[in-house]
Amino acid sequence: MNYQRQLFLSFALIIYLIPLAFAENVFTRADQQGIEWIYEDLESTFLVDVMEICTRAGDSQLLLAGSLLLTTYGSPTRARTGKLLTTALGSTGVAVYGLKHLFGRDRPFEIDSGDSSFPSGHASMSFAAATVLGKEYPGIRIPLYTAAGIVGFSRIYLGRHYPSDVLAGMFLGTAIGYLTHRYQGYILKIEF
Repeated sequence: MNYQRQLFLSFALIIYLIPLAFAENVFTRADQQGIEWIYEDLESTFLVDVMEICTRAGDSQLLLAGSLLLTTYGSPTRARTGKLLTTALGSTGVAVYGLKHLFGRDRPFEIDSGDSSFPSGHASMSFAAATVLGKEYPGIRIPLYTAAGIVGFSRIYLGRHYPSDVLAGMFLGTAIGYLTHRYQGYILKIEF
C-alpha cells in the first residue's frame, strides 16, 4: 500500500474514532469493558511495575530530550535525524494538546481530573518517533513499532486511557511522523 493511501486511511480512522469516543453506543461500551477487563482481571503487581517503566518510555519530555541531544551533539547524519525527530515530536505535541482540549474526554477511572484522555499523548509521541526513526533506519523499524505498541498498551493496562485513545494516538503519531519525513526537504532548510 502506498504512503498516501496509508496517510489518508490514518486520518479517516481518526475522524471516524472521534465521534465513537464520545457517543453512548456499542463502541463506547466496548471501550469501557475492554479497559475494565484489562484493569480488573489481568492486573498483577509485577506487570504494573513493568508497565510503569514501559509507559515512561513514551514521556514527551524524555523523547524530546533525546531528539534535542541528537540534534545538538550528533554527527551530521544523526543531527539531521534529530531535527526531523524534534519536528515530528513538537508537531505531535501541539496536535495532541489541541485535541485533548477540544474533546476533554475523562480518563477511564478519573472523573473531572482536568487531564483529558483523548488521544493518548504517549502513544502519539511513541508512534511519531517510531515512524521517523523507522524511515531513517529501516533495519530497526519492527523493534521501534513494537516498543511504541508496548507503550500504548501500557497506557491501557495502567487504566490511564481507553483503547480508542491509544488507537487514535497511534494513527495520529504515525501520520505526523510520515508527514515530517515526507516533507523533510522543507524542514531541514529551517535553522534551529
